[in-house]
Amino acid sequence: MFLLGCGRLGFDALGGDDGPPGGVDLDFRSCASPASGIAFARASTATYFDATGTMQTAEAGQPRCSYDANGKPSGLLVEGAAINRNAYSRGEGVDVENLPEGWISQHDVPVTVSATVASSTTFLGMREATLTVTNSDNVGQYWQVLTGCDVPQGGGPYTMSWYVRSTDPAGIQACYMFGLLFTPNLQMTLLRTPESPDVIPGAAWGRIVYTINAPPTTGHIQMYFECVADASTSFSLTLAAPQLEQGPLATTPIPTTGGTTAMRAADIVTLSTSQLNIDESGTVVVDVGVADAVTDVRRTALASGDTATVFRLAREATGWTASNDGSVASVPGVVAGTHRVGYRFAPGAGTLAVDGVVNASPGAPALAGSLTALGADRDGVDSLTGTLARVRAWPDALDDTTLMSVTQSN
Repeated sequence: MFLLGCGRLGFDALGGDDGPPGGVDLDFRSCASPASGIAFARASTATYFDATGTMQTAEAGQPRCSYDANGKPSGLLVEGAAINRNAYSRGEGVDVENLPEGWISQHDVPVTVSATVASSTTFLGMREATLTVTNSDNVGQYWQVLTGCDVPQGGGPYTMSWYVRSTDPAGIQACYMFGLLFTPNLQMTLLRTPESPDVIPGAAWGRIVYTINAPPTTGHIQMYFECVADASTSFSLTLAAPQLEQGPLATTPIPTTGGTTAMRAADIVTLSTSQLNIDESGTVVVDVGVADAVTDVRRTALASGDTATVFRLAREATGWTASNDGSVASVPGVVAGTHRVGYRFAPGAGTLAVDGVVNASPGAPALAGSLTALGADRDGVDSLTGTLARVRAWPDALDDTTLMSVTQSN
């Protein structure tokens, strides 16, 4: 098993700027082969964007690397399980005005559409549709693409997304998304959502993402991407990889075809707790990157325990927290971005540290259980849905000054 990249990943002696010597260093930042004792699992294929920004597909059980905007590896990509309810995302087949099957082109009479569909060189294994939309009217007119998606009843947040670009956007007044929500089998219309904020697509691919809240009786969502053309003008637009998934954020593309939804399984990373060398005292620090600032979803950095999680470092609604056998310490602030989250274990005197800010915990039993999970609970729930960059651990309970230093953000 290997990560998609090159570099080092191991249990190394720490020292210097990495913190005091005598610890272990589990470094995912260069996306190298996992050290002995680290187990990775995912029961499905999954997509990722490589150093060039090209979408690739990792086989089941193969870790994925996360890359920054400059194409530099930044760590292990960790996501929870998700289902793409948009059942035609690959862009296969032919539908209205030569768009792919399930991508329904809609507009008024003064608008005409010319479309070509080709295999994508960015989203490998998928197709993209390039359209020229012409408005012959002396007032602005809309063009939209509709995709219909069956969803299980229960309601809650759903996130719709399209990848979009335009090499000729001059004739676009605005583009946005919205949804029409129905009971199962489109028996009754429930509501039309508000529109997402206006955007003007640029020459580079961008992902337009919009989260809606579905009533409990929702059984079908029509997701719309719409652009308004200026009077007597035209514009170009290229579309790819539509997605509708339950929850408050868009994850990596999940290809679907032929009217069938598809699921990406959760990434699960575990190791023996004993490898962190923490007994009744010790310190652990986890470097993570979080893609969203949603307040009602737990994002787990580290969790340990055998039959149930006893110790957890996670971002909760109140901020980053350490949950330790019933006691909880928090550092307020729920924000996206990179963070260093640490905990000092000491009998009766545990301490949480986030980005150099510390908060004492009322109790601190030893790091519990024989197994520790990274980036999610051991069953893949409450996933980080972001980047797992590094884990450092020391057998000693570091003092406040050192703890603040080793958790200080770069």
